[in-house]
Amino acid sequence: MNAPYPEMKLPKTAVVIQCPGTIDAVTLSLKMGEMRDHAPWHLALFQAVLTGEIVLVMPLPLQAIPMARLATIGRPAIVLLCDDGPVSEGPAGWVCAPHAFRWAQASIINGTGGDAKIYAAGVDAAREIKRVTICDTASAHFDAWRDCAAAQGDKPILGFRPPPGGRHPDLAS
Repeated sequence: MNAPYPEMKLPKTAVVIQCPGTIDAVTLSLKMGEMRDHAPWHLALFQAVLTGEIVLVMPLPLQAIPMARLATIGRPAIVLLCDDGPVSEGPAGWVCAPHAFRWAQASIINGTGGDAKIYAAGVDAAREIKRVTICDTASAHFDAWRDCAAAQGDKPILGFRPPPGGRHPDLAS
């Protein structure tokens, strides 16, 4: 279950990323510079953290989400589940999956890869409804993630799938 991170001793609970707080503006700005080259689609999330608009939680598969901590912050929050790498496990590999969707007032399931508009929409949604879970998934696990979200209550789920015949990640390229 922790296959992508076998050598790491991970804390049991994910860190809440907030500015000021767990990360300072200079460090976050430097990380955003790196992100422009490696994951530009996530920039909207980190820009919103930098301005103090949202807090962000990015748990790993075996980590819990600090729900009590999120409840005391008083700012819009996004939980980002990144399960779309070469080792995608689906929700069965994520102990926090049901909790993340139960906590959220709306969810986005993205099985298409990086698209900045999807994450900007997540930030916009968090500004309005306060609690959003975004799941980046391999297209092979899209249905399982959608079903996991749907099982946590009657809440909006916005889903993005690849076009017919497409898949994410496309490991052939």
